[in-house]
Amino acid sequence: MEQCCETTARLAADLGYQVDFVLDATLTFPIPHVVDGATVGELGVAEIAERTCFVLRDRFARIVDTAQLVRELGAQ
Repeated sequence: MEQCCETTARLAADLGYQVDFVLDATLTFPIPHVVDGATVGELGVAEIAERTCFVLRDRFARIVDTAQLVRELGAQ
């Protein structure tokens, strides 16, 4: 989520596309904080998702979930 998907969303926005970032259609894993070979903490999945939403929302993408997007596409 926070690397490949976020980077792709940013690039698409930079190229002029209107981007919908479907948060619940992405996946990530906890990121350990390692200092001198020892894990001293961890950035959890929920924290990563929240950060991703904060940096993308209204700047690079519209944040949606799958159900919302399916409803919108069905209405067209």
